[in-house]
Amino acid sequence: MRREPDDRNDAVPEGKPSFEYRREGSGGKATALITAGILLLIFFLQNLDAADINFLFWDWEVAIALAIGIAAVLGYVLGWGFAWIRRRAKRDRTPARD
Repeated sequence: MRREPDDRNDAVPEGKPSFEYRREGSGGKATALITAGILLLIFFLQNLDAADINFLFWDWEVAIALAIGIAAVLGYVLGWGFAWIRRRAKRDRTPARD
């Protein structure tokens, strides 16, 4: 039996999901992200007091929120970088499939 390219009734092969669904509302991830953003904003506004930050031979006077924000961003970047390196190493070890 020859299959026509415009046959829309048989667009999804058997055994594979079509991934068609109807989504309503913003979902849990969006709600969690908005809540985290609001809490982060409140945290920054409540921690604007100055603090001395010493690192090696440097000494800065910055807001506590800024220091914690910079540390959080650096932690995120380092975590993302290590995960990227691990994914790349895993992909390079995995033999190619035919």
